[in-house]
Amino acid sequence: MAAPGWRVDDRTSQGQGRAWGQGRDRCGSMSQDAKYRARALLNALAVAEGCRSPKQIAELTGIKQNRVSQICAALLTRGMVEQVKDGCFRLTPVGDVARLAAAEPLRKGPTGPHTGLRKPRAAQTFQQRLWKVLRLNPKATVSRLVQLAGDGRQKQETRTAQHYLLLLRRGGIVVEMRQRAEPNYPNSRGEKRWMVVNDLGPEAPIWRAGKRAFFDPNKGVHIEVPHGH
Repeated sequence: MAAPGWRVDDRTSQGQGRAWGQGRDRCGSMSQDAKYRARALLNALAVAEGCRSPKQIAELTGIKQNRVSQICAALLTRGMVEQVKDGCFRLTPVGDVARLAAAEPLRKGPTGPHTGLRKPRAAQTFQQRLWKVLRLNPKATVSRLVQLAGDGRQKQETRTAQHYLLLLRRGGIVVEMRQRAEPNYPNSRGEKRWMVVNDLGPEAPIWRAGKRAFFDPNKGVHIEVPHGH
């Protein structure tokens, strides 16, 4: 099923509007930065309980608040979000379909001739997006985290998420829940569920193997992981 399209001004491409959705080809033609911002906004709404204001979405995604408002306005006209009350937006079923359909690898390479304009800020890493989703989605499974934070490289992102969660557990930052998720098929024990117990802040902790510690960019300190953990 092709995702419904929408058009929004992409300031990184000489002000030309670009379509997102309507199948793989159009999605691939969009700049990496604009494509990420759109998906990040929809992912933030997907894990929210109730509606979110542009300010809240900006805090979750790292996108500037005025840019969030522009994207929300474009999504609203296409039925991907709905405005529950003044300045508060919620994901619609149409938006959820578009979000999942757009979860594919981003294409590399130039998107047009060199214009001399400043390059857009690099998109957040998968680890950073995973951490944000984990903070918002307590008792989440790996498959759910990858679905919300990933960009389509499911096998690679699943391995990355599993490894990162195990390291976070050793550091006392997350715990593995005793009760697993409901099994999806017979003879399955169900997926493990994870929960943050030491919320360090919005920036994801960074594992530094040489120091055997996590670096917390929120406070600029290291969190040592004891040997044997």
